[in-house]
Amino acid sequence: MQALLSRVEAASAKYQMFKPGERVLVACSGGADSVALFHLLKILCPRFKIRLALLHYDHALRPASSRDFQFVKVLARKTKTPFYGGVRDPEKGILRKGLSPEEAARSLRYDFFKSVCQKTGISKIALGHHRDDQAETVLMRILQGTGPRGLQGIRPVVKLKGMTLVRPLVEISRQEIRESLRRNRIRFREDRSNRSRKFLRNRIRQRLLPLLEKEFNPKIRQSLCRLAETTMRESAGLDDWTRQHGKSFVRFRRNGILTLARTPFLSLPSALQFRVLDRLVRLLHPASGLSFDAWSRIEQGLGRGRFRTTLPQRLDLILTPKKLTISRTFAGRGRK
Repeated sequence: MQALLSRVEAASAKYQMFKPGERVLVACSGGADSVALFHLLKILCPRFKIRLALLHYDHALRPASSRDFQFVKVLARKTKTPFYGGVRDPEKGILRKGLSPEEAARSLRYDFFKSVCQKTGISKIALGHHRDDQAETVLMRILQGTGPRGLQGIRPVVKLKGMTLVRPLVEISRQEIRESLRRNRIRFREDRSNRSRKFLRNRIRQRLLPLLEKEFNPKIRQSLCRLAETTMRESAGLDDWTRQHGKSFVRFRRNGILTLARTPFLSLPSALQFRVLDRLVRLLHPASGLSFDAWSRIEQGLGRGRFRTTLPQRLDLILTPKKLTISRTFAGRGRK
């Protein structure tokens, strides 16, 4: 694993992933990427001054999934690492309203992660996403239609539901990880669902990316990852500006209502208007935010004297000649 250690260490330092003395949960499916991540972090523990625990969630969707669970459990026992495992109750199903089966599975998995974090007091979770995952994600989002936020792809560090997710392998390729495991004779589990072409990501991996490499750009994966990193840096700059100045546009605030002076807000460039509104909407409801469609409606309405639209999570946006108000639907009605 020696060839990858310095790169994991460099990525961890670059994105400030770990703090001395903290405990870290390593989400391990039993597959090549997460097994490699665990072994690399295990070696780096003394250098990083961190302690590890293994985390595994069995979606109970495949006959072999219980063997994946046992594989990770045995790995924890052999390496004397604390283990936290969960299994979905098949009787409760997996579908969730408005989510695809893949998104629903991810939602259940992260719910389990959050429950372990609350139980243990550990908030840092290391995930095994690598450079190829990043390239696939960016390309998938381009195909689905996305804005700058989606072009960031898989962020190396992200805060989610009280957890901090870190991805130390984000600058290492799938091939390099597999070769390292083979050279060091480290066992891992294969998930056959990764070969199924019914999933968009698998079709991108197996068909589209090889075609783009062969016919258009042999370095397409590096190009997509560079696009993600460039977008992430530019987005971070805009986020910093919004954090520093966003609240200065608020003229009035009380429970469930935010009011902005219309003229100063409309003097902002469109991209900053979006950022400020998105941040303020999230202040009222953290699970909300502005989608592209919602922002398009708002942007068209900003040129009118009066305008009103409904946002996700039961929020209203009301524009009058002097101000712009964002409120919960039960508040602010009829205000001028």
